[in-house]
Amino acid sequence: MKKQIFILLAIMIIATTSYAQVILQSFQIGQNYLQGTSLKVANINSATPFKFLVSVTRGINSGGGFVSGNCTIKLYYTENQSSDSNIPDDPTSLLLFTKNITSSDYNSSQVILADLDASLPANKQYGKILVKFEFVDNQNINRVSYSSTRYGIYVVPTTPPSPVEINGLVTYPAVRNLTYINQPFPLPFENNPIGIKLPEEKLDLKWDQTKLNTPEVFVTLFSTTSTVAITKIKITNNGSYSFNFSSLNLGFYFNSYYIKIENSVGDQYGKSGTFRFLNDHLPLWNGNFPSSYTNANWIFRPDSSGSYNGLYAFWFSGRINASNVIVDLYDSNGNFFKRLSESTPNTGAFYYQSDDNVIPRTSTSFYQYKITSKENPSEFGYSEVFNWWYD
Repeated sequence: MKKQIFILLAIMIIATTSYAQVILQSFQIGQNYLQGTSLKVANINSATPFKFLVSVTRGINSGGGFVSGNCTIKLYYTENQSSDSNIPDDPTSLLLFTKNITSSDYNSSQVILADLDASLPANKQYGKILVKFEFVDNQNINRVSYSSTRYGIYVVPTTPPSPVEINGLVTYPAVRNLTYINQPFPLPFENNPIGIKLPEEKLDLKWDQTKLNTPEVFVTLFSTTSTVAITKIKITNNGSYSFNFSSLNLGFYFNSYYIKIENSVGDQYGKSGTFRFLNDHLPLWNGNFPSSYTNANWIFRPDSSGSYNGLYAFWFSGRINASNVIVDLYDSNGNFFKRLSESTPNTGAFYYQSDDNVIPRTSTSFYQYKITSKENPSEFGYSEVFNWWYD
């Protein structure tokens, strides 16, 4: 019985030795190229080069000395989900590296091949990287195995760059440089919005389409008091759009808004100047003092008292053919009182700093603005009557 067991063990050892003459001992991707146990891909859209190591050992011939150790290693990327034997023919498999090892590569019983170069192609992230190991044993049988070590793919999350704001992108209503009125404005948007007439009129939005690099753009309406979009539409980047607000149920004239235009990928944008929605006549503080002129339907005074340290005026800049305007102060009977500006840009807002007593502030002091085109003096208009006095 013992003799039979001994013979059986001898046969098993011989069989094992014949099948395992050459063994893939190790397969490792360099630690610097890994995120945990996965190959780290910094940019999924580019190839990812990396280095790896394999070590192989060879057995001893029955007659003494080492077997040749001839073998082939093949490095694969594959998304194969079935048997390993299907990897070479799987349509998702890519051969990344091949190396034929011969007896001359060995140092005694082992060969260690370090710093082998391979590269994972772009846009590969759902598979694994492994080694196919192949040799012909001493019975002339081709032996194939696959490494138990397998590396997944880790794609480094990308943080998109902050969108770039393009100053001057929106040409109407443009962000206005208010330094000319010598009045500081602490808010992030202009304190003096232009007026847009509702509901009959639309806003003819205009921008420089050459400054955005996509054929379509997003146009978004915001209130200056909120970061939540009121409405957002996608349109052709042609430089103009007639924006109809009539269906949006927006607030009264004292609510201010602006428009953001951004390219379709969201990495470039610009903002309009602020605006508010007005009727032709804001409610006068006292109905007993109507405008002395019937064409006072596009120039407004914001306050009927001396709450400010100066005088403000707003108007529909599109109602007058002018690049610059003259701003005059008249009394409630239409008599000229004082020129406030010989020339100021036709932006729809003006501020006059009053540090003297030339313009009386009393409970009986009533005034009107007259705005005249600098280039076309025959075009002008008068504001509503307002009372300027100390509260």
